[in-house]
Amino acid sequence: MKAGTVHTAVQVCRAVEQPAVEDTMGSVQAVVDHYSSGTLRERVFAALRGAGKDPDNLSAADLVPLDQLHTGGVEATEEIVHDAGIGAGTRVADFGSGLCGPARIFAGRHGAVVHAVDVTPEFVDLSAELNERCGLSSAITVTRASAADSRLEAGAFDAVTLIHVGMNVADKARVFAEASRVLHPQGVFAIYDIMARDGDAPEYPMPWAAAAGDSFVRTVVQYDAALAGAGFAVDSTRDRSAEALAFLDRAPARAAAGAPQGAEAPAGAEAPLGPEVVMGPDMGRRLANLRRAIASGVLAPTVIVARRAGR
Repeated sequence: MKAGTVHTAVQVCRAVEQPAVEDTMGSVQAVVDHYSSGTLRERVFAALRGAGKDPDNLSAADLVPLDQLHTGGVEATEEIVHDAGIGAGTRVADFGSGLCGPARIFAGRHGAVVHAVDVTPEFVDLSAELNERCGLSSAITVTRASAADSRLEAGAFDAVTLIHVGMNVADKARVFAEASRVLHPQGVFAIYDIMARDGDAPEYPMPWAAAAGDSFVRTVVQYDAALAGAGFAVDSTRDRSAEALAFLDRAPARAAAGAPQGAEAPAGAEAPLGPEVVMGPDMGRRLANLRRAIASGVLAPTVIVARRAGR
């Protein structure tokens, strides 16, 4: 597979298939700005080559170290698979899909059919290219759209996933209503977000926001109220703080120090692959702030599994 051919195809797909995204939540442009760099594709492919991976012969497993942009990585993604009942033929809408890391787990390991939705053009373009290179483009469709207005077919999905997205969403009620709209009766909505506890505010920057004004962390009680308003009944709630701390403690030391990544490694050296390749060289500082907030009980990575009321 020729890299130039794939990239050209993705660009054509973007121009033809992706409608404009309206700033329906009041924070969409801020989210796009936060996650955009203009160099994402170059950084990712340089890091892959430096780690000894051939971009023309990729597997989804090659991407796991850098495309799981949430605390807990692939282990947390597999928990979501279990919670949402994702398996062969499950129709999944992944809101805020990032680089499609979870989507490739859903489709590649478990046989789901996934429609991934994200507002950031760089994520959408590179996700589509990576899916093609991994042989998963027939199982994963990627669309640029807001989670509050996904433009997906009503009642068409068995599960909706929202993984480390709510912290960027001011109007969660609208997103939850959209999840309800696209799910069939009794469909599952699996949320894994960083949630607030009563107490002090965390220190910024965080992975999802440079400053408090761009962060919309809320409590489990507030999530539950918004879910009830959208017609969901909560099946279970799980605090993943202990697992998240263990995951963060296993992160490479260079990530904790904020060392730049994504450049070609010297001959014979193993290049680092991690979310900092995607998020930038200050990811170590952001993760250190996140770890302190979780350890002190200010924030809690939390899974909520809800079910749409039948009607």
